[in-house]
Amino acid sequence: MAKDRLDGTKKKPFLLEFFLSPGRIILWLQYMMPGKGYSAVRQSSRNARSPIMTLLYSLGFWVALGFSIYEGWLQIAFNHALNIIKQL
Repeated sequence: MAKDRLDGTKKKPFLLEFFLSPGRIILWLQYMMPGKGYSAVRQSSRNARSPIMTLLYSLGFWVALGFSIYEGWLQIAFNHALNIIKQL
């Protein structure tokens, strides 16, 4: 039977799954597009199978998102994108 999760964990409560989803997505992208060379392939495979790395990547994503919202970077980027669209 095939595994649906690279890290091999069981399904968790919804909020925890929501919290861990950015880390799973980032690690999956790294797993699917590793760097060149055997060591880069092994590194991406090892990271993708690690529940600890999933937690660390998720935590980093949420901290970066919270900081960007706090600093207003998201608002600045959104306004910039709207100005570009208006100019078209």
